[in-house]
Formats: sequence, C-alpha cells, structure tokens
Amino acid sequence: PEAVGGWSDYDAFDDDWAPVFNGAIDHKRAYRKAKEQVSLYVAYYPEQTQGKELINDLNKISDQKVWRTRYTRARSLQLQDRKVLEQLLEKNTGSQRLVWYWYEVAGHATTSKYEAKALQVIGYLTGNHSAYVIAAAADMNSNADDARRMLGDFLAEVKPRTLIYKGRS
Repeated sequence: PEAVGGWSDYDAFDDDWAPVFNGAIDHKRAYRKAKEQVSLYVAYYPEQTQGKELINDLNKISDQKVWRTRYTRARSLQLQDRKVLEQLLEKNTGSQRLVWYWYEVAGHATTSKYEAKALQVIGYLTGNHSAYVIAAAADMNSNADDARRMLGDFLAEVKPRTLIYKGRS
C-alpha cells in the first residue's frame, strides 16, 4: 500500500538493502512516520520450480555485497500475533539494520524452512502454489530495542497478510 495507518511511502533512493530471492516477483518500498523509517520487501512466487523457489540456499535476506548478516543464524522471535525471524545486518561503515521476516506458503505463515517445504507439498496437493517472503527492516540508530519497537509498530499497522495477492496461485 502507498500509505497505511500513520505510515506513508517515500522515495528512498539511498536504501541499498537488497534481499536476493531468485525467480521471485519482488518489490521493495520505504515508509516513513514522523522521523521513523522502515523498508518493506515482498518476494512472490506464483509457481515454484527447481532453482526458482522460496526455500533455496541461494536466497538471502541480504545480497552480502553491501549489508552482511551478523547472526550466524536468524533468531526466532514471538510477537503478539506472529513469529518472525530476526537478522542483524551491518555495513563496512558500521551502520546496522535490523530485519524481521517470515514465509507465507500455501496460505500459512511460518519461520521454519522445513515447514515451508512441507507446506509447499500441501500447496501442490490443494492447488495453492503461492509462496512469499515478507521482510521489514529498520536502521539501528541508537539500539536494537528502538528498531524492534519501530518494526513492531509498523507491522501492527500494516497487517502483513493484506500484502498477499489473494486469489493468485
């Protein structure tokens, strides 16, 4: 959406965060609310084929050229209404960014790659082939708790399930 709750989109030409999800139809948009900024990324797979699938070792939450992952493995967080994976990214300049993301496969949300693969099989059996990754990122200007609060506020207002292209398979 262009605007939601108190958040409105804006041109963020300097946003060099680039997730890599091969074969996906993807879109990234930046949002602002007062002085707070969040980037939203959605990668959509209407059909998955070998090498062009949501769960693939070549897919990354960051391209590793500009932003590198700091956690060896993404951390799992339980929010009020969903689980998310959290990854800390860092640039050579020392800038840091916190990313929350999860998968939507065959109409079900998960943070587990194994569950996502199982849901993919169920999707093929039920005719719901769609798969997504949804990620929101915020710069860590002062500390991780501020970035987490900002991401939580953004996701509470955006209602990420409304970002999914209903009816497509």
